Amino acid sequence: MAAPQRWLGLVAACCLLATPAAAQGIDYGALEALFGESITVSATGSPQRASDVPTDMEIVTADQIRQSGATNLPDVLAHVVGVDVLRWGVSSADVSIRGYDAPDSPRLLVLLNGREVYLDNYGRTQWDAIPVQLAEIRQIEIVKGPNTALFGFNAAAGVINIITYDPLYDTVRAASIGGGTQDFLLGSAVGTAKLGDWGGVRLSAGGFRSDEFAAVRQLVEPLGLQQRSQQGTAAADLHVRIGADQEAELEVTHASLNHVEVIPTWQPAVDDYDINSVRGSYSANTGVGLLQVTAYTNIVRQSGGVSGGALGEQTATINNQKTFVQLQDVFKLGAVNTFRVATEYQRNTMNTVPTAGAQIGYQVYSASGMWQWQILPELALTNAARIDMLQLERSGLPPLIPALANAPWHRHIDEPSFNTGLVYRPGDNDTLRLTAARGVQLPSLVELGGLQLALPHLIATGVPTVQPTVVYNYEFDWDHTIRPLNTTTRTALFYQVSDGLQAVQSGKYLILPTGIVLLTPANIGDSQEIGLELSARGTLTGGWRWNAGYSPRLVRDQLLPGQPPVLTGVDFARTTPHNVIDFGAGRTSGRWEIDAAARFESNFIGFNGLPNNTYVPVQVAAYLTLDARAAYQLTHNLTLALIGQGITYSSQRQTSVGSVDRRVIGVLQARF
Repeated sequence: MAAPQRWLGLVAACCLLATPAAAQGIDYGALEALFGESITVSATGSPQRASDVPTDMEIVTADQIRQSGATNLPDVLAHVVGVDVLRWGVSSADVSIRGYDAPDSPRLLVLLNGREVYLDNYGRTQWDAIPVQLAEIRQIEIVKGPNTALFGFNAAAGVINIITYDPLYDTVRAASIGGGTQDFLLGSAVGTAKLGDWGGVRLSAGGFRSDEFAAVRQLVEPLGLQQRSQQGTAAADLHVRIGADQEAELEVTHASLNHVEVIPTWQPAVDDYDINSVRGSYSANTGVGLLQVTAYTNIVRQSGGVSGGALGEQTATINNQKTFVQLQDVFKLGAVNTFRVATEYQRNTMNTVPTAGAQIGYQVYSASGMWQWQILPELALTNAARIDMLQLERSGLPPLIPALANAPWHRHIDEPSFNTGLVYRPGDNDTLRLTAARGVQLPSLVELGGLQLALPHLIATGVPTVQPTVVYNYEFDWDHTIRPLNTTTRTALFYQVSDGLQAVQSGKYLILPTGIVLLTPANIGDSQEIGLELSARGTLTGGWRWNAGYSPRLVRDQLLPGQPPVLTGVDFARTTPHNVIDFGAGRTSGRWEIDAAARFESNFIGFNGLPNNTYVPVQVAAYLTLDARAAYQLTHNLTLALIGQGITYSSQRQTSVGSVDRRVIGVLQARF
């Protein structure tokens, strides 16, 4: 890179760092047009070009979402290199980054415009309960590797931040209807409106209903449970500009979901979710930097029951509420030093289930800082550090464990985390990254005592002694552009260590004096992973585009004595596929747009929970799946698409629960 070009890049970076840092306070479209690439805040908390981020990040654009033919978020992510999707049913799926595949995937933190949609009760994300329509998503930012130093607990394996269009800067109006096999019906609508020069509003709503896959119907029918999933979401977002230097935003969302899912004990369950959220933010450019206050509350009501397995048939209603407040400041000292300092408070509570009468919760006080140093135009160092101080609490009736009161729950958990990344750009075509990170995964509220189950032969309950899992990640990345071939490549080599793996059921049972078996969660050992991610993306003449990826990874678990997988349901070395290959191709020609994506996964295992409190491994053979979309633009505003998912098979086993059926869907979309 010539010296003038290097300094031009530095000036561009300074321009980015002077823009508002809130996910919804950035004119992404203008910045992308200016710099010729995607802009993100999910790596450091301040705006950056995607090529400059000090972490391994993948950005899925709105065009890629449309071309995928996906009707839900997990299917959008299913062909991203380094991302695994366990598809349990029509509307139930779990997403993980770099393996460690299991029900609920607690190591991945998911956000919508910076607000957590991660559910702390079981430590999971209910993807179809995220209140967003695919047509209103600008981009999905996928951070691979821990990022607890920026986002806090549970960003242990990575972060997915879903960014919607901002009504202050963007105009989006779209409506879709569709239907297909499994008696599938869907509908959605998104609209934005400008309020003069000072504001904008975005409204969206949508939903679907569908029969379950045949394998799921066969599983739940003998139990007399439902065989249909249905969902509905709505959102309203108001973003206003107050003078030249201040902005405020208010977002209200609702989601309802009823479906069959798989819980951490590898058992099927039928659950209803009712989730409401309110988020507000205010930012101001001041003499001490860009100040921002963000606050939100998530109110979750989950009703349902476990169907069979080790815990018998149980029903419960969980009320889980999370309140979050953050104050941050982004400022510069000189031309090459950018800082972000923040303090946060959150409170998280749930009632005990199915035995009621008590409440489990915690408060977290956090302080964090980030320093980005542009050492040279081609060399930047970013360091971020954080301390989270958690105060666990329990109130109400005493726990089920005899002779144990509430006092042991009144304890502190203090955890530091860090991210550091060195980014070197020796020329226009190459970017090298060297990174290290420490992330933290909290035990879920259920593991900390939210579960209180009493049966004649056993007691299953959470305990306050479960420790967080600490994840260290060390990585080298190389991005390379082959301009004559219009191709970009990425090579990522990483080594990861997980200390203190958690299991919802320990392999060491305690026999009470009454002869009753006591089951509790526990930390059961450690694990290491080494992996490689190779990916490439490019375009060809004639409107063709293509992408390919290969991700080999090797996991080794060191479980403690007495904690075998048959008793804990934990065996990451075998539940993680060792080899995953992705390939996609598509073409836009005139009014036609055709895309196809294939994924191969080598053999792995899952588990089924048994009535005798053990787990039986289920082999999932290596499989290849193919998805495709063909769309024709009927008019300037109207597009008809035919989508096929798993088109090379009628039914295919992809998890231990059962098979995924072929799906064929037609969607008519109007844009105004």
